[in-house]
Amino acid sequence: AALRTARLQQATSMLAEALTVEQVVEVITEVGRTAIGALRSAVALLDSETLRLRVVNSDGLAPSGPDSVGERLTLDTPSVMTRAIATRRPVLVSDPDELRRQFDGDGGGVGGDDSGTAGITDTGDERSWVGLPLLAAGAPLGALRFSFARPRKITEEERVFLEALAGQCALAVERAAMYEREHTTAET
Repeated sequence: AALRTARLQQATSMLAEALTVEQVVEVITEVGRTAIGALRSAVALLDSETLRLRVVNSDGLAPSGPDSVGERLTLDTPSVMTRAIATRRPVLVSDPDELRRQFDGDGGGVGGDDSGTAGITDTGDERSWVGLPLLAAGAPLGALRFSFARPRKITEEERVFLEALAGQCALAVERAAMYEREHTTAET
């Protein structure tokens, strides 16, 4: 618990210096991944007009499996990220069987159709997943995703830590996006 508190303080300090969305994502994914021993971590931001997700750090995704690098992510794509955005709640999946139970026959996102569930059968080298919504003033900005190389249940303490990290990430992303817009406007 003390280590996680120190990690949150470290993240807060590093986020204060992050100016761009990419810098924010780099801080959050690295701090979160190392704090909970994740294999990979990624942030996807929601384009509210097209309802598509843009993964900011595609190196945080696996080459195959759910949310894989080449996957076109919309809110109808079955994934822990889209489910976290749609429900505005953390999505904790402890093993591949639970992943299939949660997503087979479910579009996973807002639409709820059966499209795209075939990708869930291939989990690549990932065996457990966490998806956290990034919310600012109650509106979804995107999602934070962690994956693990072995089946794993997230403890209550880890869930609280990850929710706090996602909250910090959402605020920092919102601030960095505003900075980038203002900077572009000033340059123009």
